[in-house]
Amino acid sequence: MKKAISLFGLHSVYWRSICYTTNMRKQATDNLHKIGIVSWPKLFRAWERREATSAGWIRLYRSRGFSSWREWRMTACKDLHPERRKWILYKVEHPEIVVPTWFGGPFRGWRKHYRGRAVTFKTLVSRRSIRAHTYVLGLEKSFPRTTQLLGVRQKGKIVVIEGMHRACAVALAAQSRKKLRTSLTLALTPLSGKLPNLSAGQNR
Repeated sequence: MKKAISLFGLHSVYWRSICYTTNMRKQATDNLHKIGIVSWPKLFRAWERREATSAGWIRLYRSRGFSSWREWRMTACKDLHPERRKWILYKVEHPEIVVPTWFGGPFRGWRKHYRGRAVTFKTLVSRRSIRAHTYVLGLEKSFPRTTQLLGVRQKGKIVVIEGMHRACAVALAAQSRKKLRTSLTLALTPLSGKLPNLSAGQNR
């Protein structure tokens, strides 16, 4: 009898896990409304406009031995071969609901927050280090009115590959039930294999 109850319990836990995972995947893609196909050069130019003139990013790529923002970012994403991929742009409705269910990408500077496994932004913002992150807190307080993130769709999950700080700011605002007034788009490409490392490292 005890064995039967034990097996029933395991079965119940298994199905709860399956239902939870399915619900998470559905939630991650709900509220995404397709705009259309977008080219990688257009996405890269928009990314450049967001970052290339920022003093913080300039200091970072120069400290790693890169002479320009383009050289740094192209090196970081080269193994993904983004120029060969099909990118689809989506309008994100209710970012405070869906963004926390997305996952963070494989970046060297973020791995210490993951603690050895892939985590959602909802989990990320529960980390003390993120809750005290000056840049994330600044974004939460003054979020861009219009912004765009980049990601991959992998095994039903959405993994952010550009826009980590902004995604954390959205998840942090959602946790405190703060409404962000923003127009958010997400460019996605499907990925069937393993997501490569997206950190440029030191340029020698």
